[in-house]
Amino acid sequence: PSSSVQQQQPPALPGGGEPGTTTTDPASGRVLVNGISQLRWEDLEAAGLGESDLRRLSAYVSMLVDVQVITDLLPTISRLYFEKRMAAAPDGSPGVSLTLSQAAVLLGLGLQLHPITDLATTQLQLGTTQVTALLYQVCRAVLQFIQKLRPPSEQKGSEDATMGEEAGDAPGGSNPAAAAEPGDSATPKRRFSGGRAGGRPKRPRAG
Repeated sequence: PSSSVQQQQPPALPGGGEPGTTTTDPASGRVLVNGISQLRWEDLEAAGLGESDLRRLSAYVSMLVDVQVITDLLPTISRLYFEKRMAAAPDGSPGVSLTLSQAAVLLGLGLQLHPITDLATTQLQLGTTQVTALLYQVCRAVLQFIQKLRPPSEQKGSEDATMGEEAGDAPGGSNPAAAAEPGDSATPKRRFSGGRAGGRPKRPRAG
């Protein structure tokens, strides 16, 4: 009933669509966008994104691991996005809103299950570097949205997930969010090398 909901400022719908109608059900406290229940922190585990999955996503956004580490998360992320369950945060603020290019990459990798190379060269006719950069932007936006879901009681000890949100700049100060522009070949490149992080370089042998 219209009397049981409180009207809020409508956010843009996923994929760049027209703003949706955002309401809050006082009985459950859930935010609804066009009648669709939006994600809350307690929904993530059942939706298929556990704490270890979020750590992997954070590590990828922090440019510590390669994309292969998070490809198994893309079907879940894609499903939640295209079901429009990430359109608004619990406080009613805008959620994940992707460009058409970003949404096409998420659709191709997460729902159609194309390999990155096939999606880039055959389906979208883009460079692999550009598709990888678009995927990075998607994952960063999703991680930032998930950080909005985390309740204050869960904030302590969540530095790893927060680090992914704050480490969005590529080495040298360039932002990977700009790497997906046509003709730009920049992409996140910092990865685990198998050695101890921050270790000293080996000394050359004498003689």
